[in-house]
Amino acid sequence: SGAFDILVAQADLSQFRDETNDDWCELVLRALVELRERTSVFVAGTTVHSADPPQAFQDLGRELRLPLLRGPRDAMLALARLARLRPVSALEPPEPAPDVADLLAPGALSEHRSALVLERFGVPFAPRRRASSSKQAALAAEELGFPVVVKRDGPAHKSRFGGVVLGLQSSDSVADAAERLGGAVLVAKQVEPGDEVLCGMTRDPHFGPVLAVGAGGAGVESLARVTLAVAPLDHSIARELVRDAAVVDANDTVASTVVALSRLALAYPEIESVDVNPLIVTPEAVFAVDALIVVAPDTD
Repeated sequence: SGAFDILVAQADLSQFRDETNDDWCELVLRALVELRERTSVFVAGTTVHSADPPQAFQDLGRELRLPLLRGPRDAMLALARLARLRPVSALEPPEPAPDVADLLAPGALSEHRSALVLERFGVPFAPRRRASSSKQAALAAEELGFPVVVKRDGPAHKSRFGGVVLGLQSSDSVADAAERLGGAVLVAKQVEPGDEVLCGMTRDPHFGPVLAVGAGGAGVESLARVTLAVAPLDHSIARELVRDAAVVDANDTVASTVVALSRLALAYPEIESVDVNPLIVTPEAVFAVDALIVVAPDTD
């Protein structure tokens, strides 16, 4: 009749139901496909529960090219996003990627080296210096101006293990912190408090580089709102991603960071993941204060 755009059939396709229901479940799915062929209606099936359907029905769904969605809630969220789809316009021409090959090495890069890579792609970081002694750390703090942060120049999760000392106001306190932490440290200008945002990239074996943006800092460990997109993307798509994540984006810097991660991932396929967490967003400025890049092992 043209009165409907989407038709959803809900069936008990969980792996725990009575197998004698298989025949009528298959009949329902095949009936949906017949309707799709005769009308312009988008059809989908959804399970009663959020568990994956049995393997036989997963195979049938692929054979029929029929979406099988898990659970009513997730099904409605997915269909709502589908209804919002618009025709995709041509991407903006990408800028040439800078050369960062000299900074890449197999494994997890240190924070300092990760930041150097990302800075070449335009991601802003809080001013910092790398120091290998307490004396160098104190001199670096005087150059940067107080207050400063001192942290181990390690790859990740430094704050969880006492590897970050905040709010240092004197050269002596910086030297003491560097002495306690030991080894190479980063001395960074302490950024004013603001909204904390995560920007990241993970290389999926099937989809390629998957970009993420959402609430950052300690909040990223919770089920906070994070939105995803597959590279490549441009500023227009990145801005939509940021809006969907409901994060603050002063001066378009968060969107630009997402685009930078897209460019980096496409230019250097050996990079497995990138984590910029957090970006500190204030009305005046945006700075990244931690980063981690992981490079695939050398297979040569």
